[in-house]
Amino acid sequence: MKPDEIINTTKSESVKPEEHPVPHAVSEKSSKKKRSLFDLTDFNKLIGFEGIASNLSFVLFITFLILLYIANNHYALKSVKQLNQSEQQLKQLKWEYVNLKSDLEMKSQQSYIAHQLIETGIKELKQPPVKIYTSTHDKN
Repeated sequence: MKPDEIINTTKSESVKPEEHPVPHAVSEKSSKKKRSLFDLTDFNKLIGFEGIASNLSFVLFITFLILLYIANNHYALKSVKQLNQSEQQLKQLKWEYVNLKSDLEMKSQQSYIAHQLIETGIKELKQPPVKIYTSTHDKN
């Protein structure tokens, strides 16, 4: 049943009131529609050709900023990667330097040299060296 019908409980028939249009009631309903944010903004105007053409300079500026941001991000990642590689290379060179320095110190010790020369037949002197004088030179 329609809401504008009146139901008589004593009788089984329904009585309809007189139907007459109310023009001001219809206009109130249409004006009372809630308008959403989507309805208030005309996205076709913004996204369409006319909207882009009228805001072309702004769109290009935003595109430039996005490209600049992406390029800066790539440059930063590349710099960090290169810095990490340089640090690893520096650590490796420091380790190699310390290793070679310790080998040199060990091999330059007199006991190590004497041990190596025994195999060749050269022996360490037990007495200090002696000066040899010739007759042409004066003994000074």
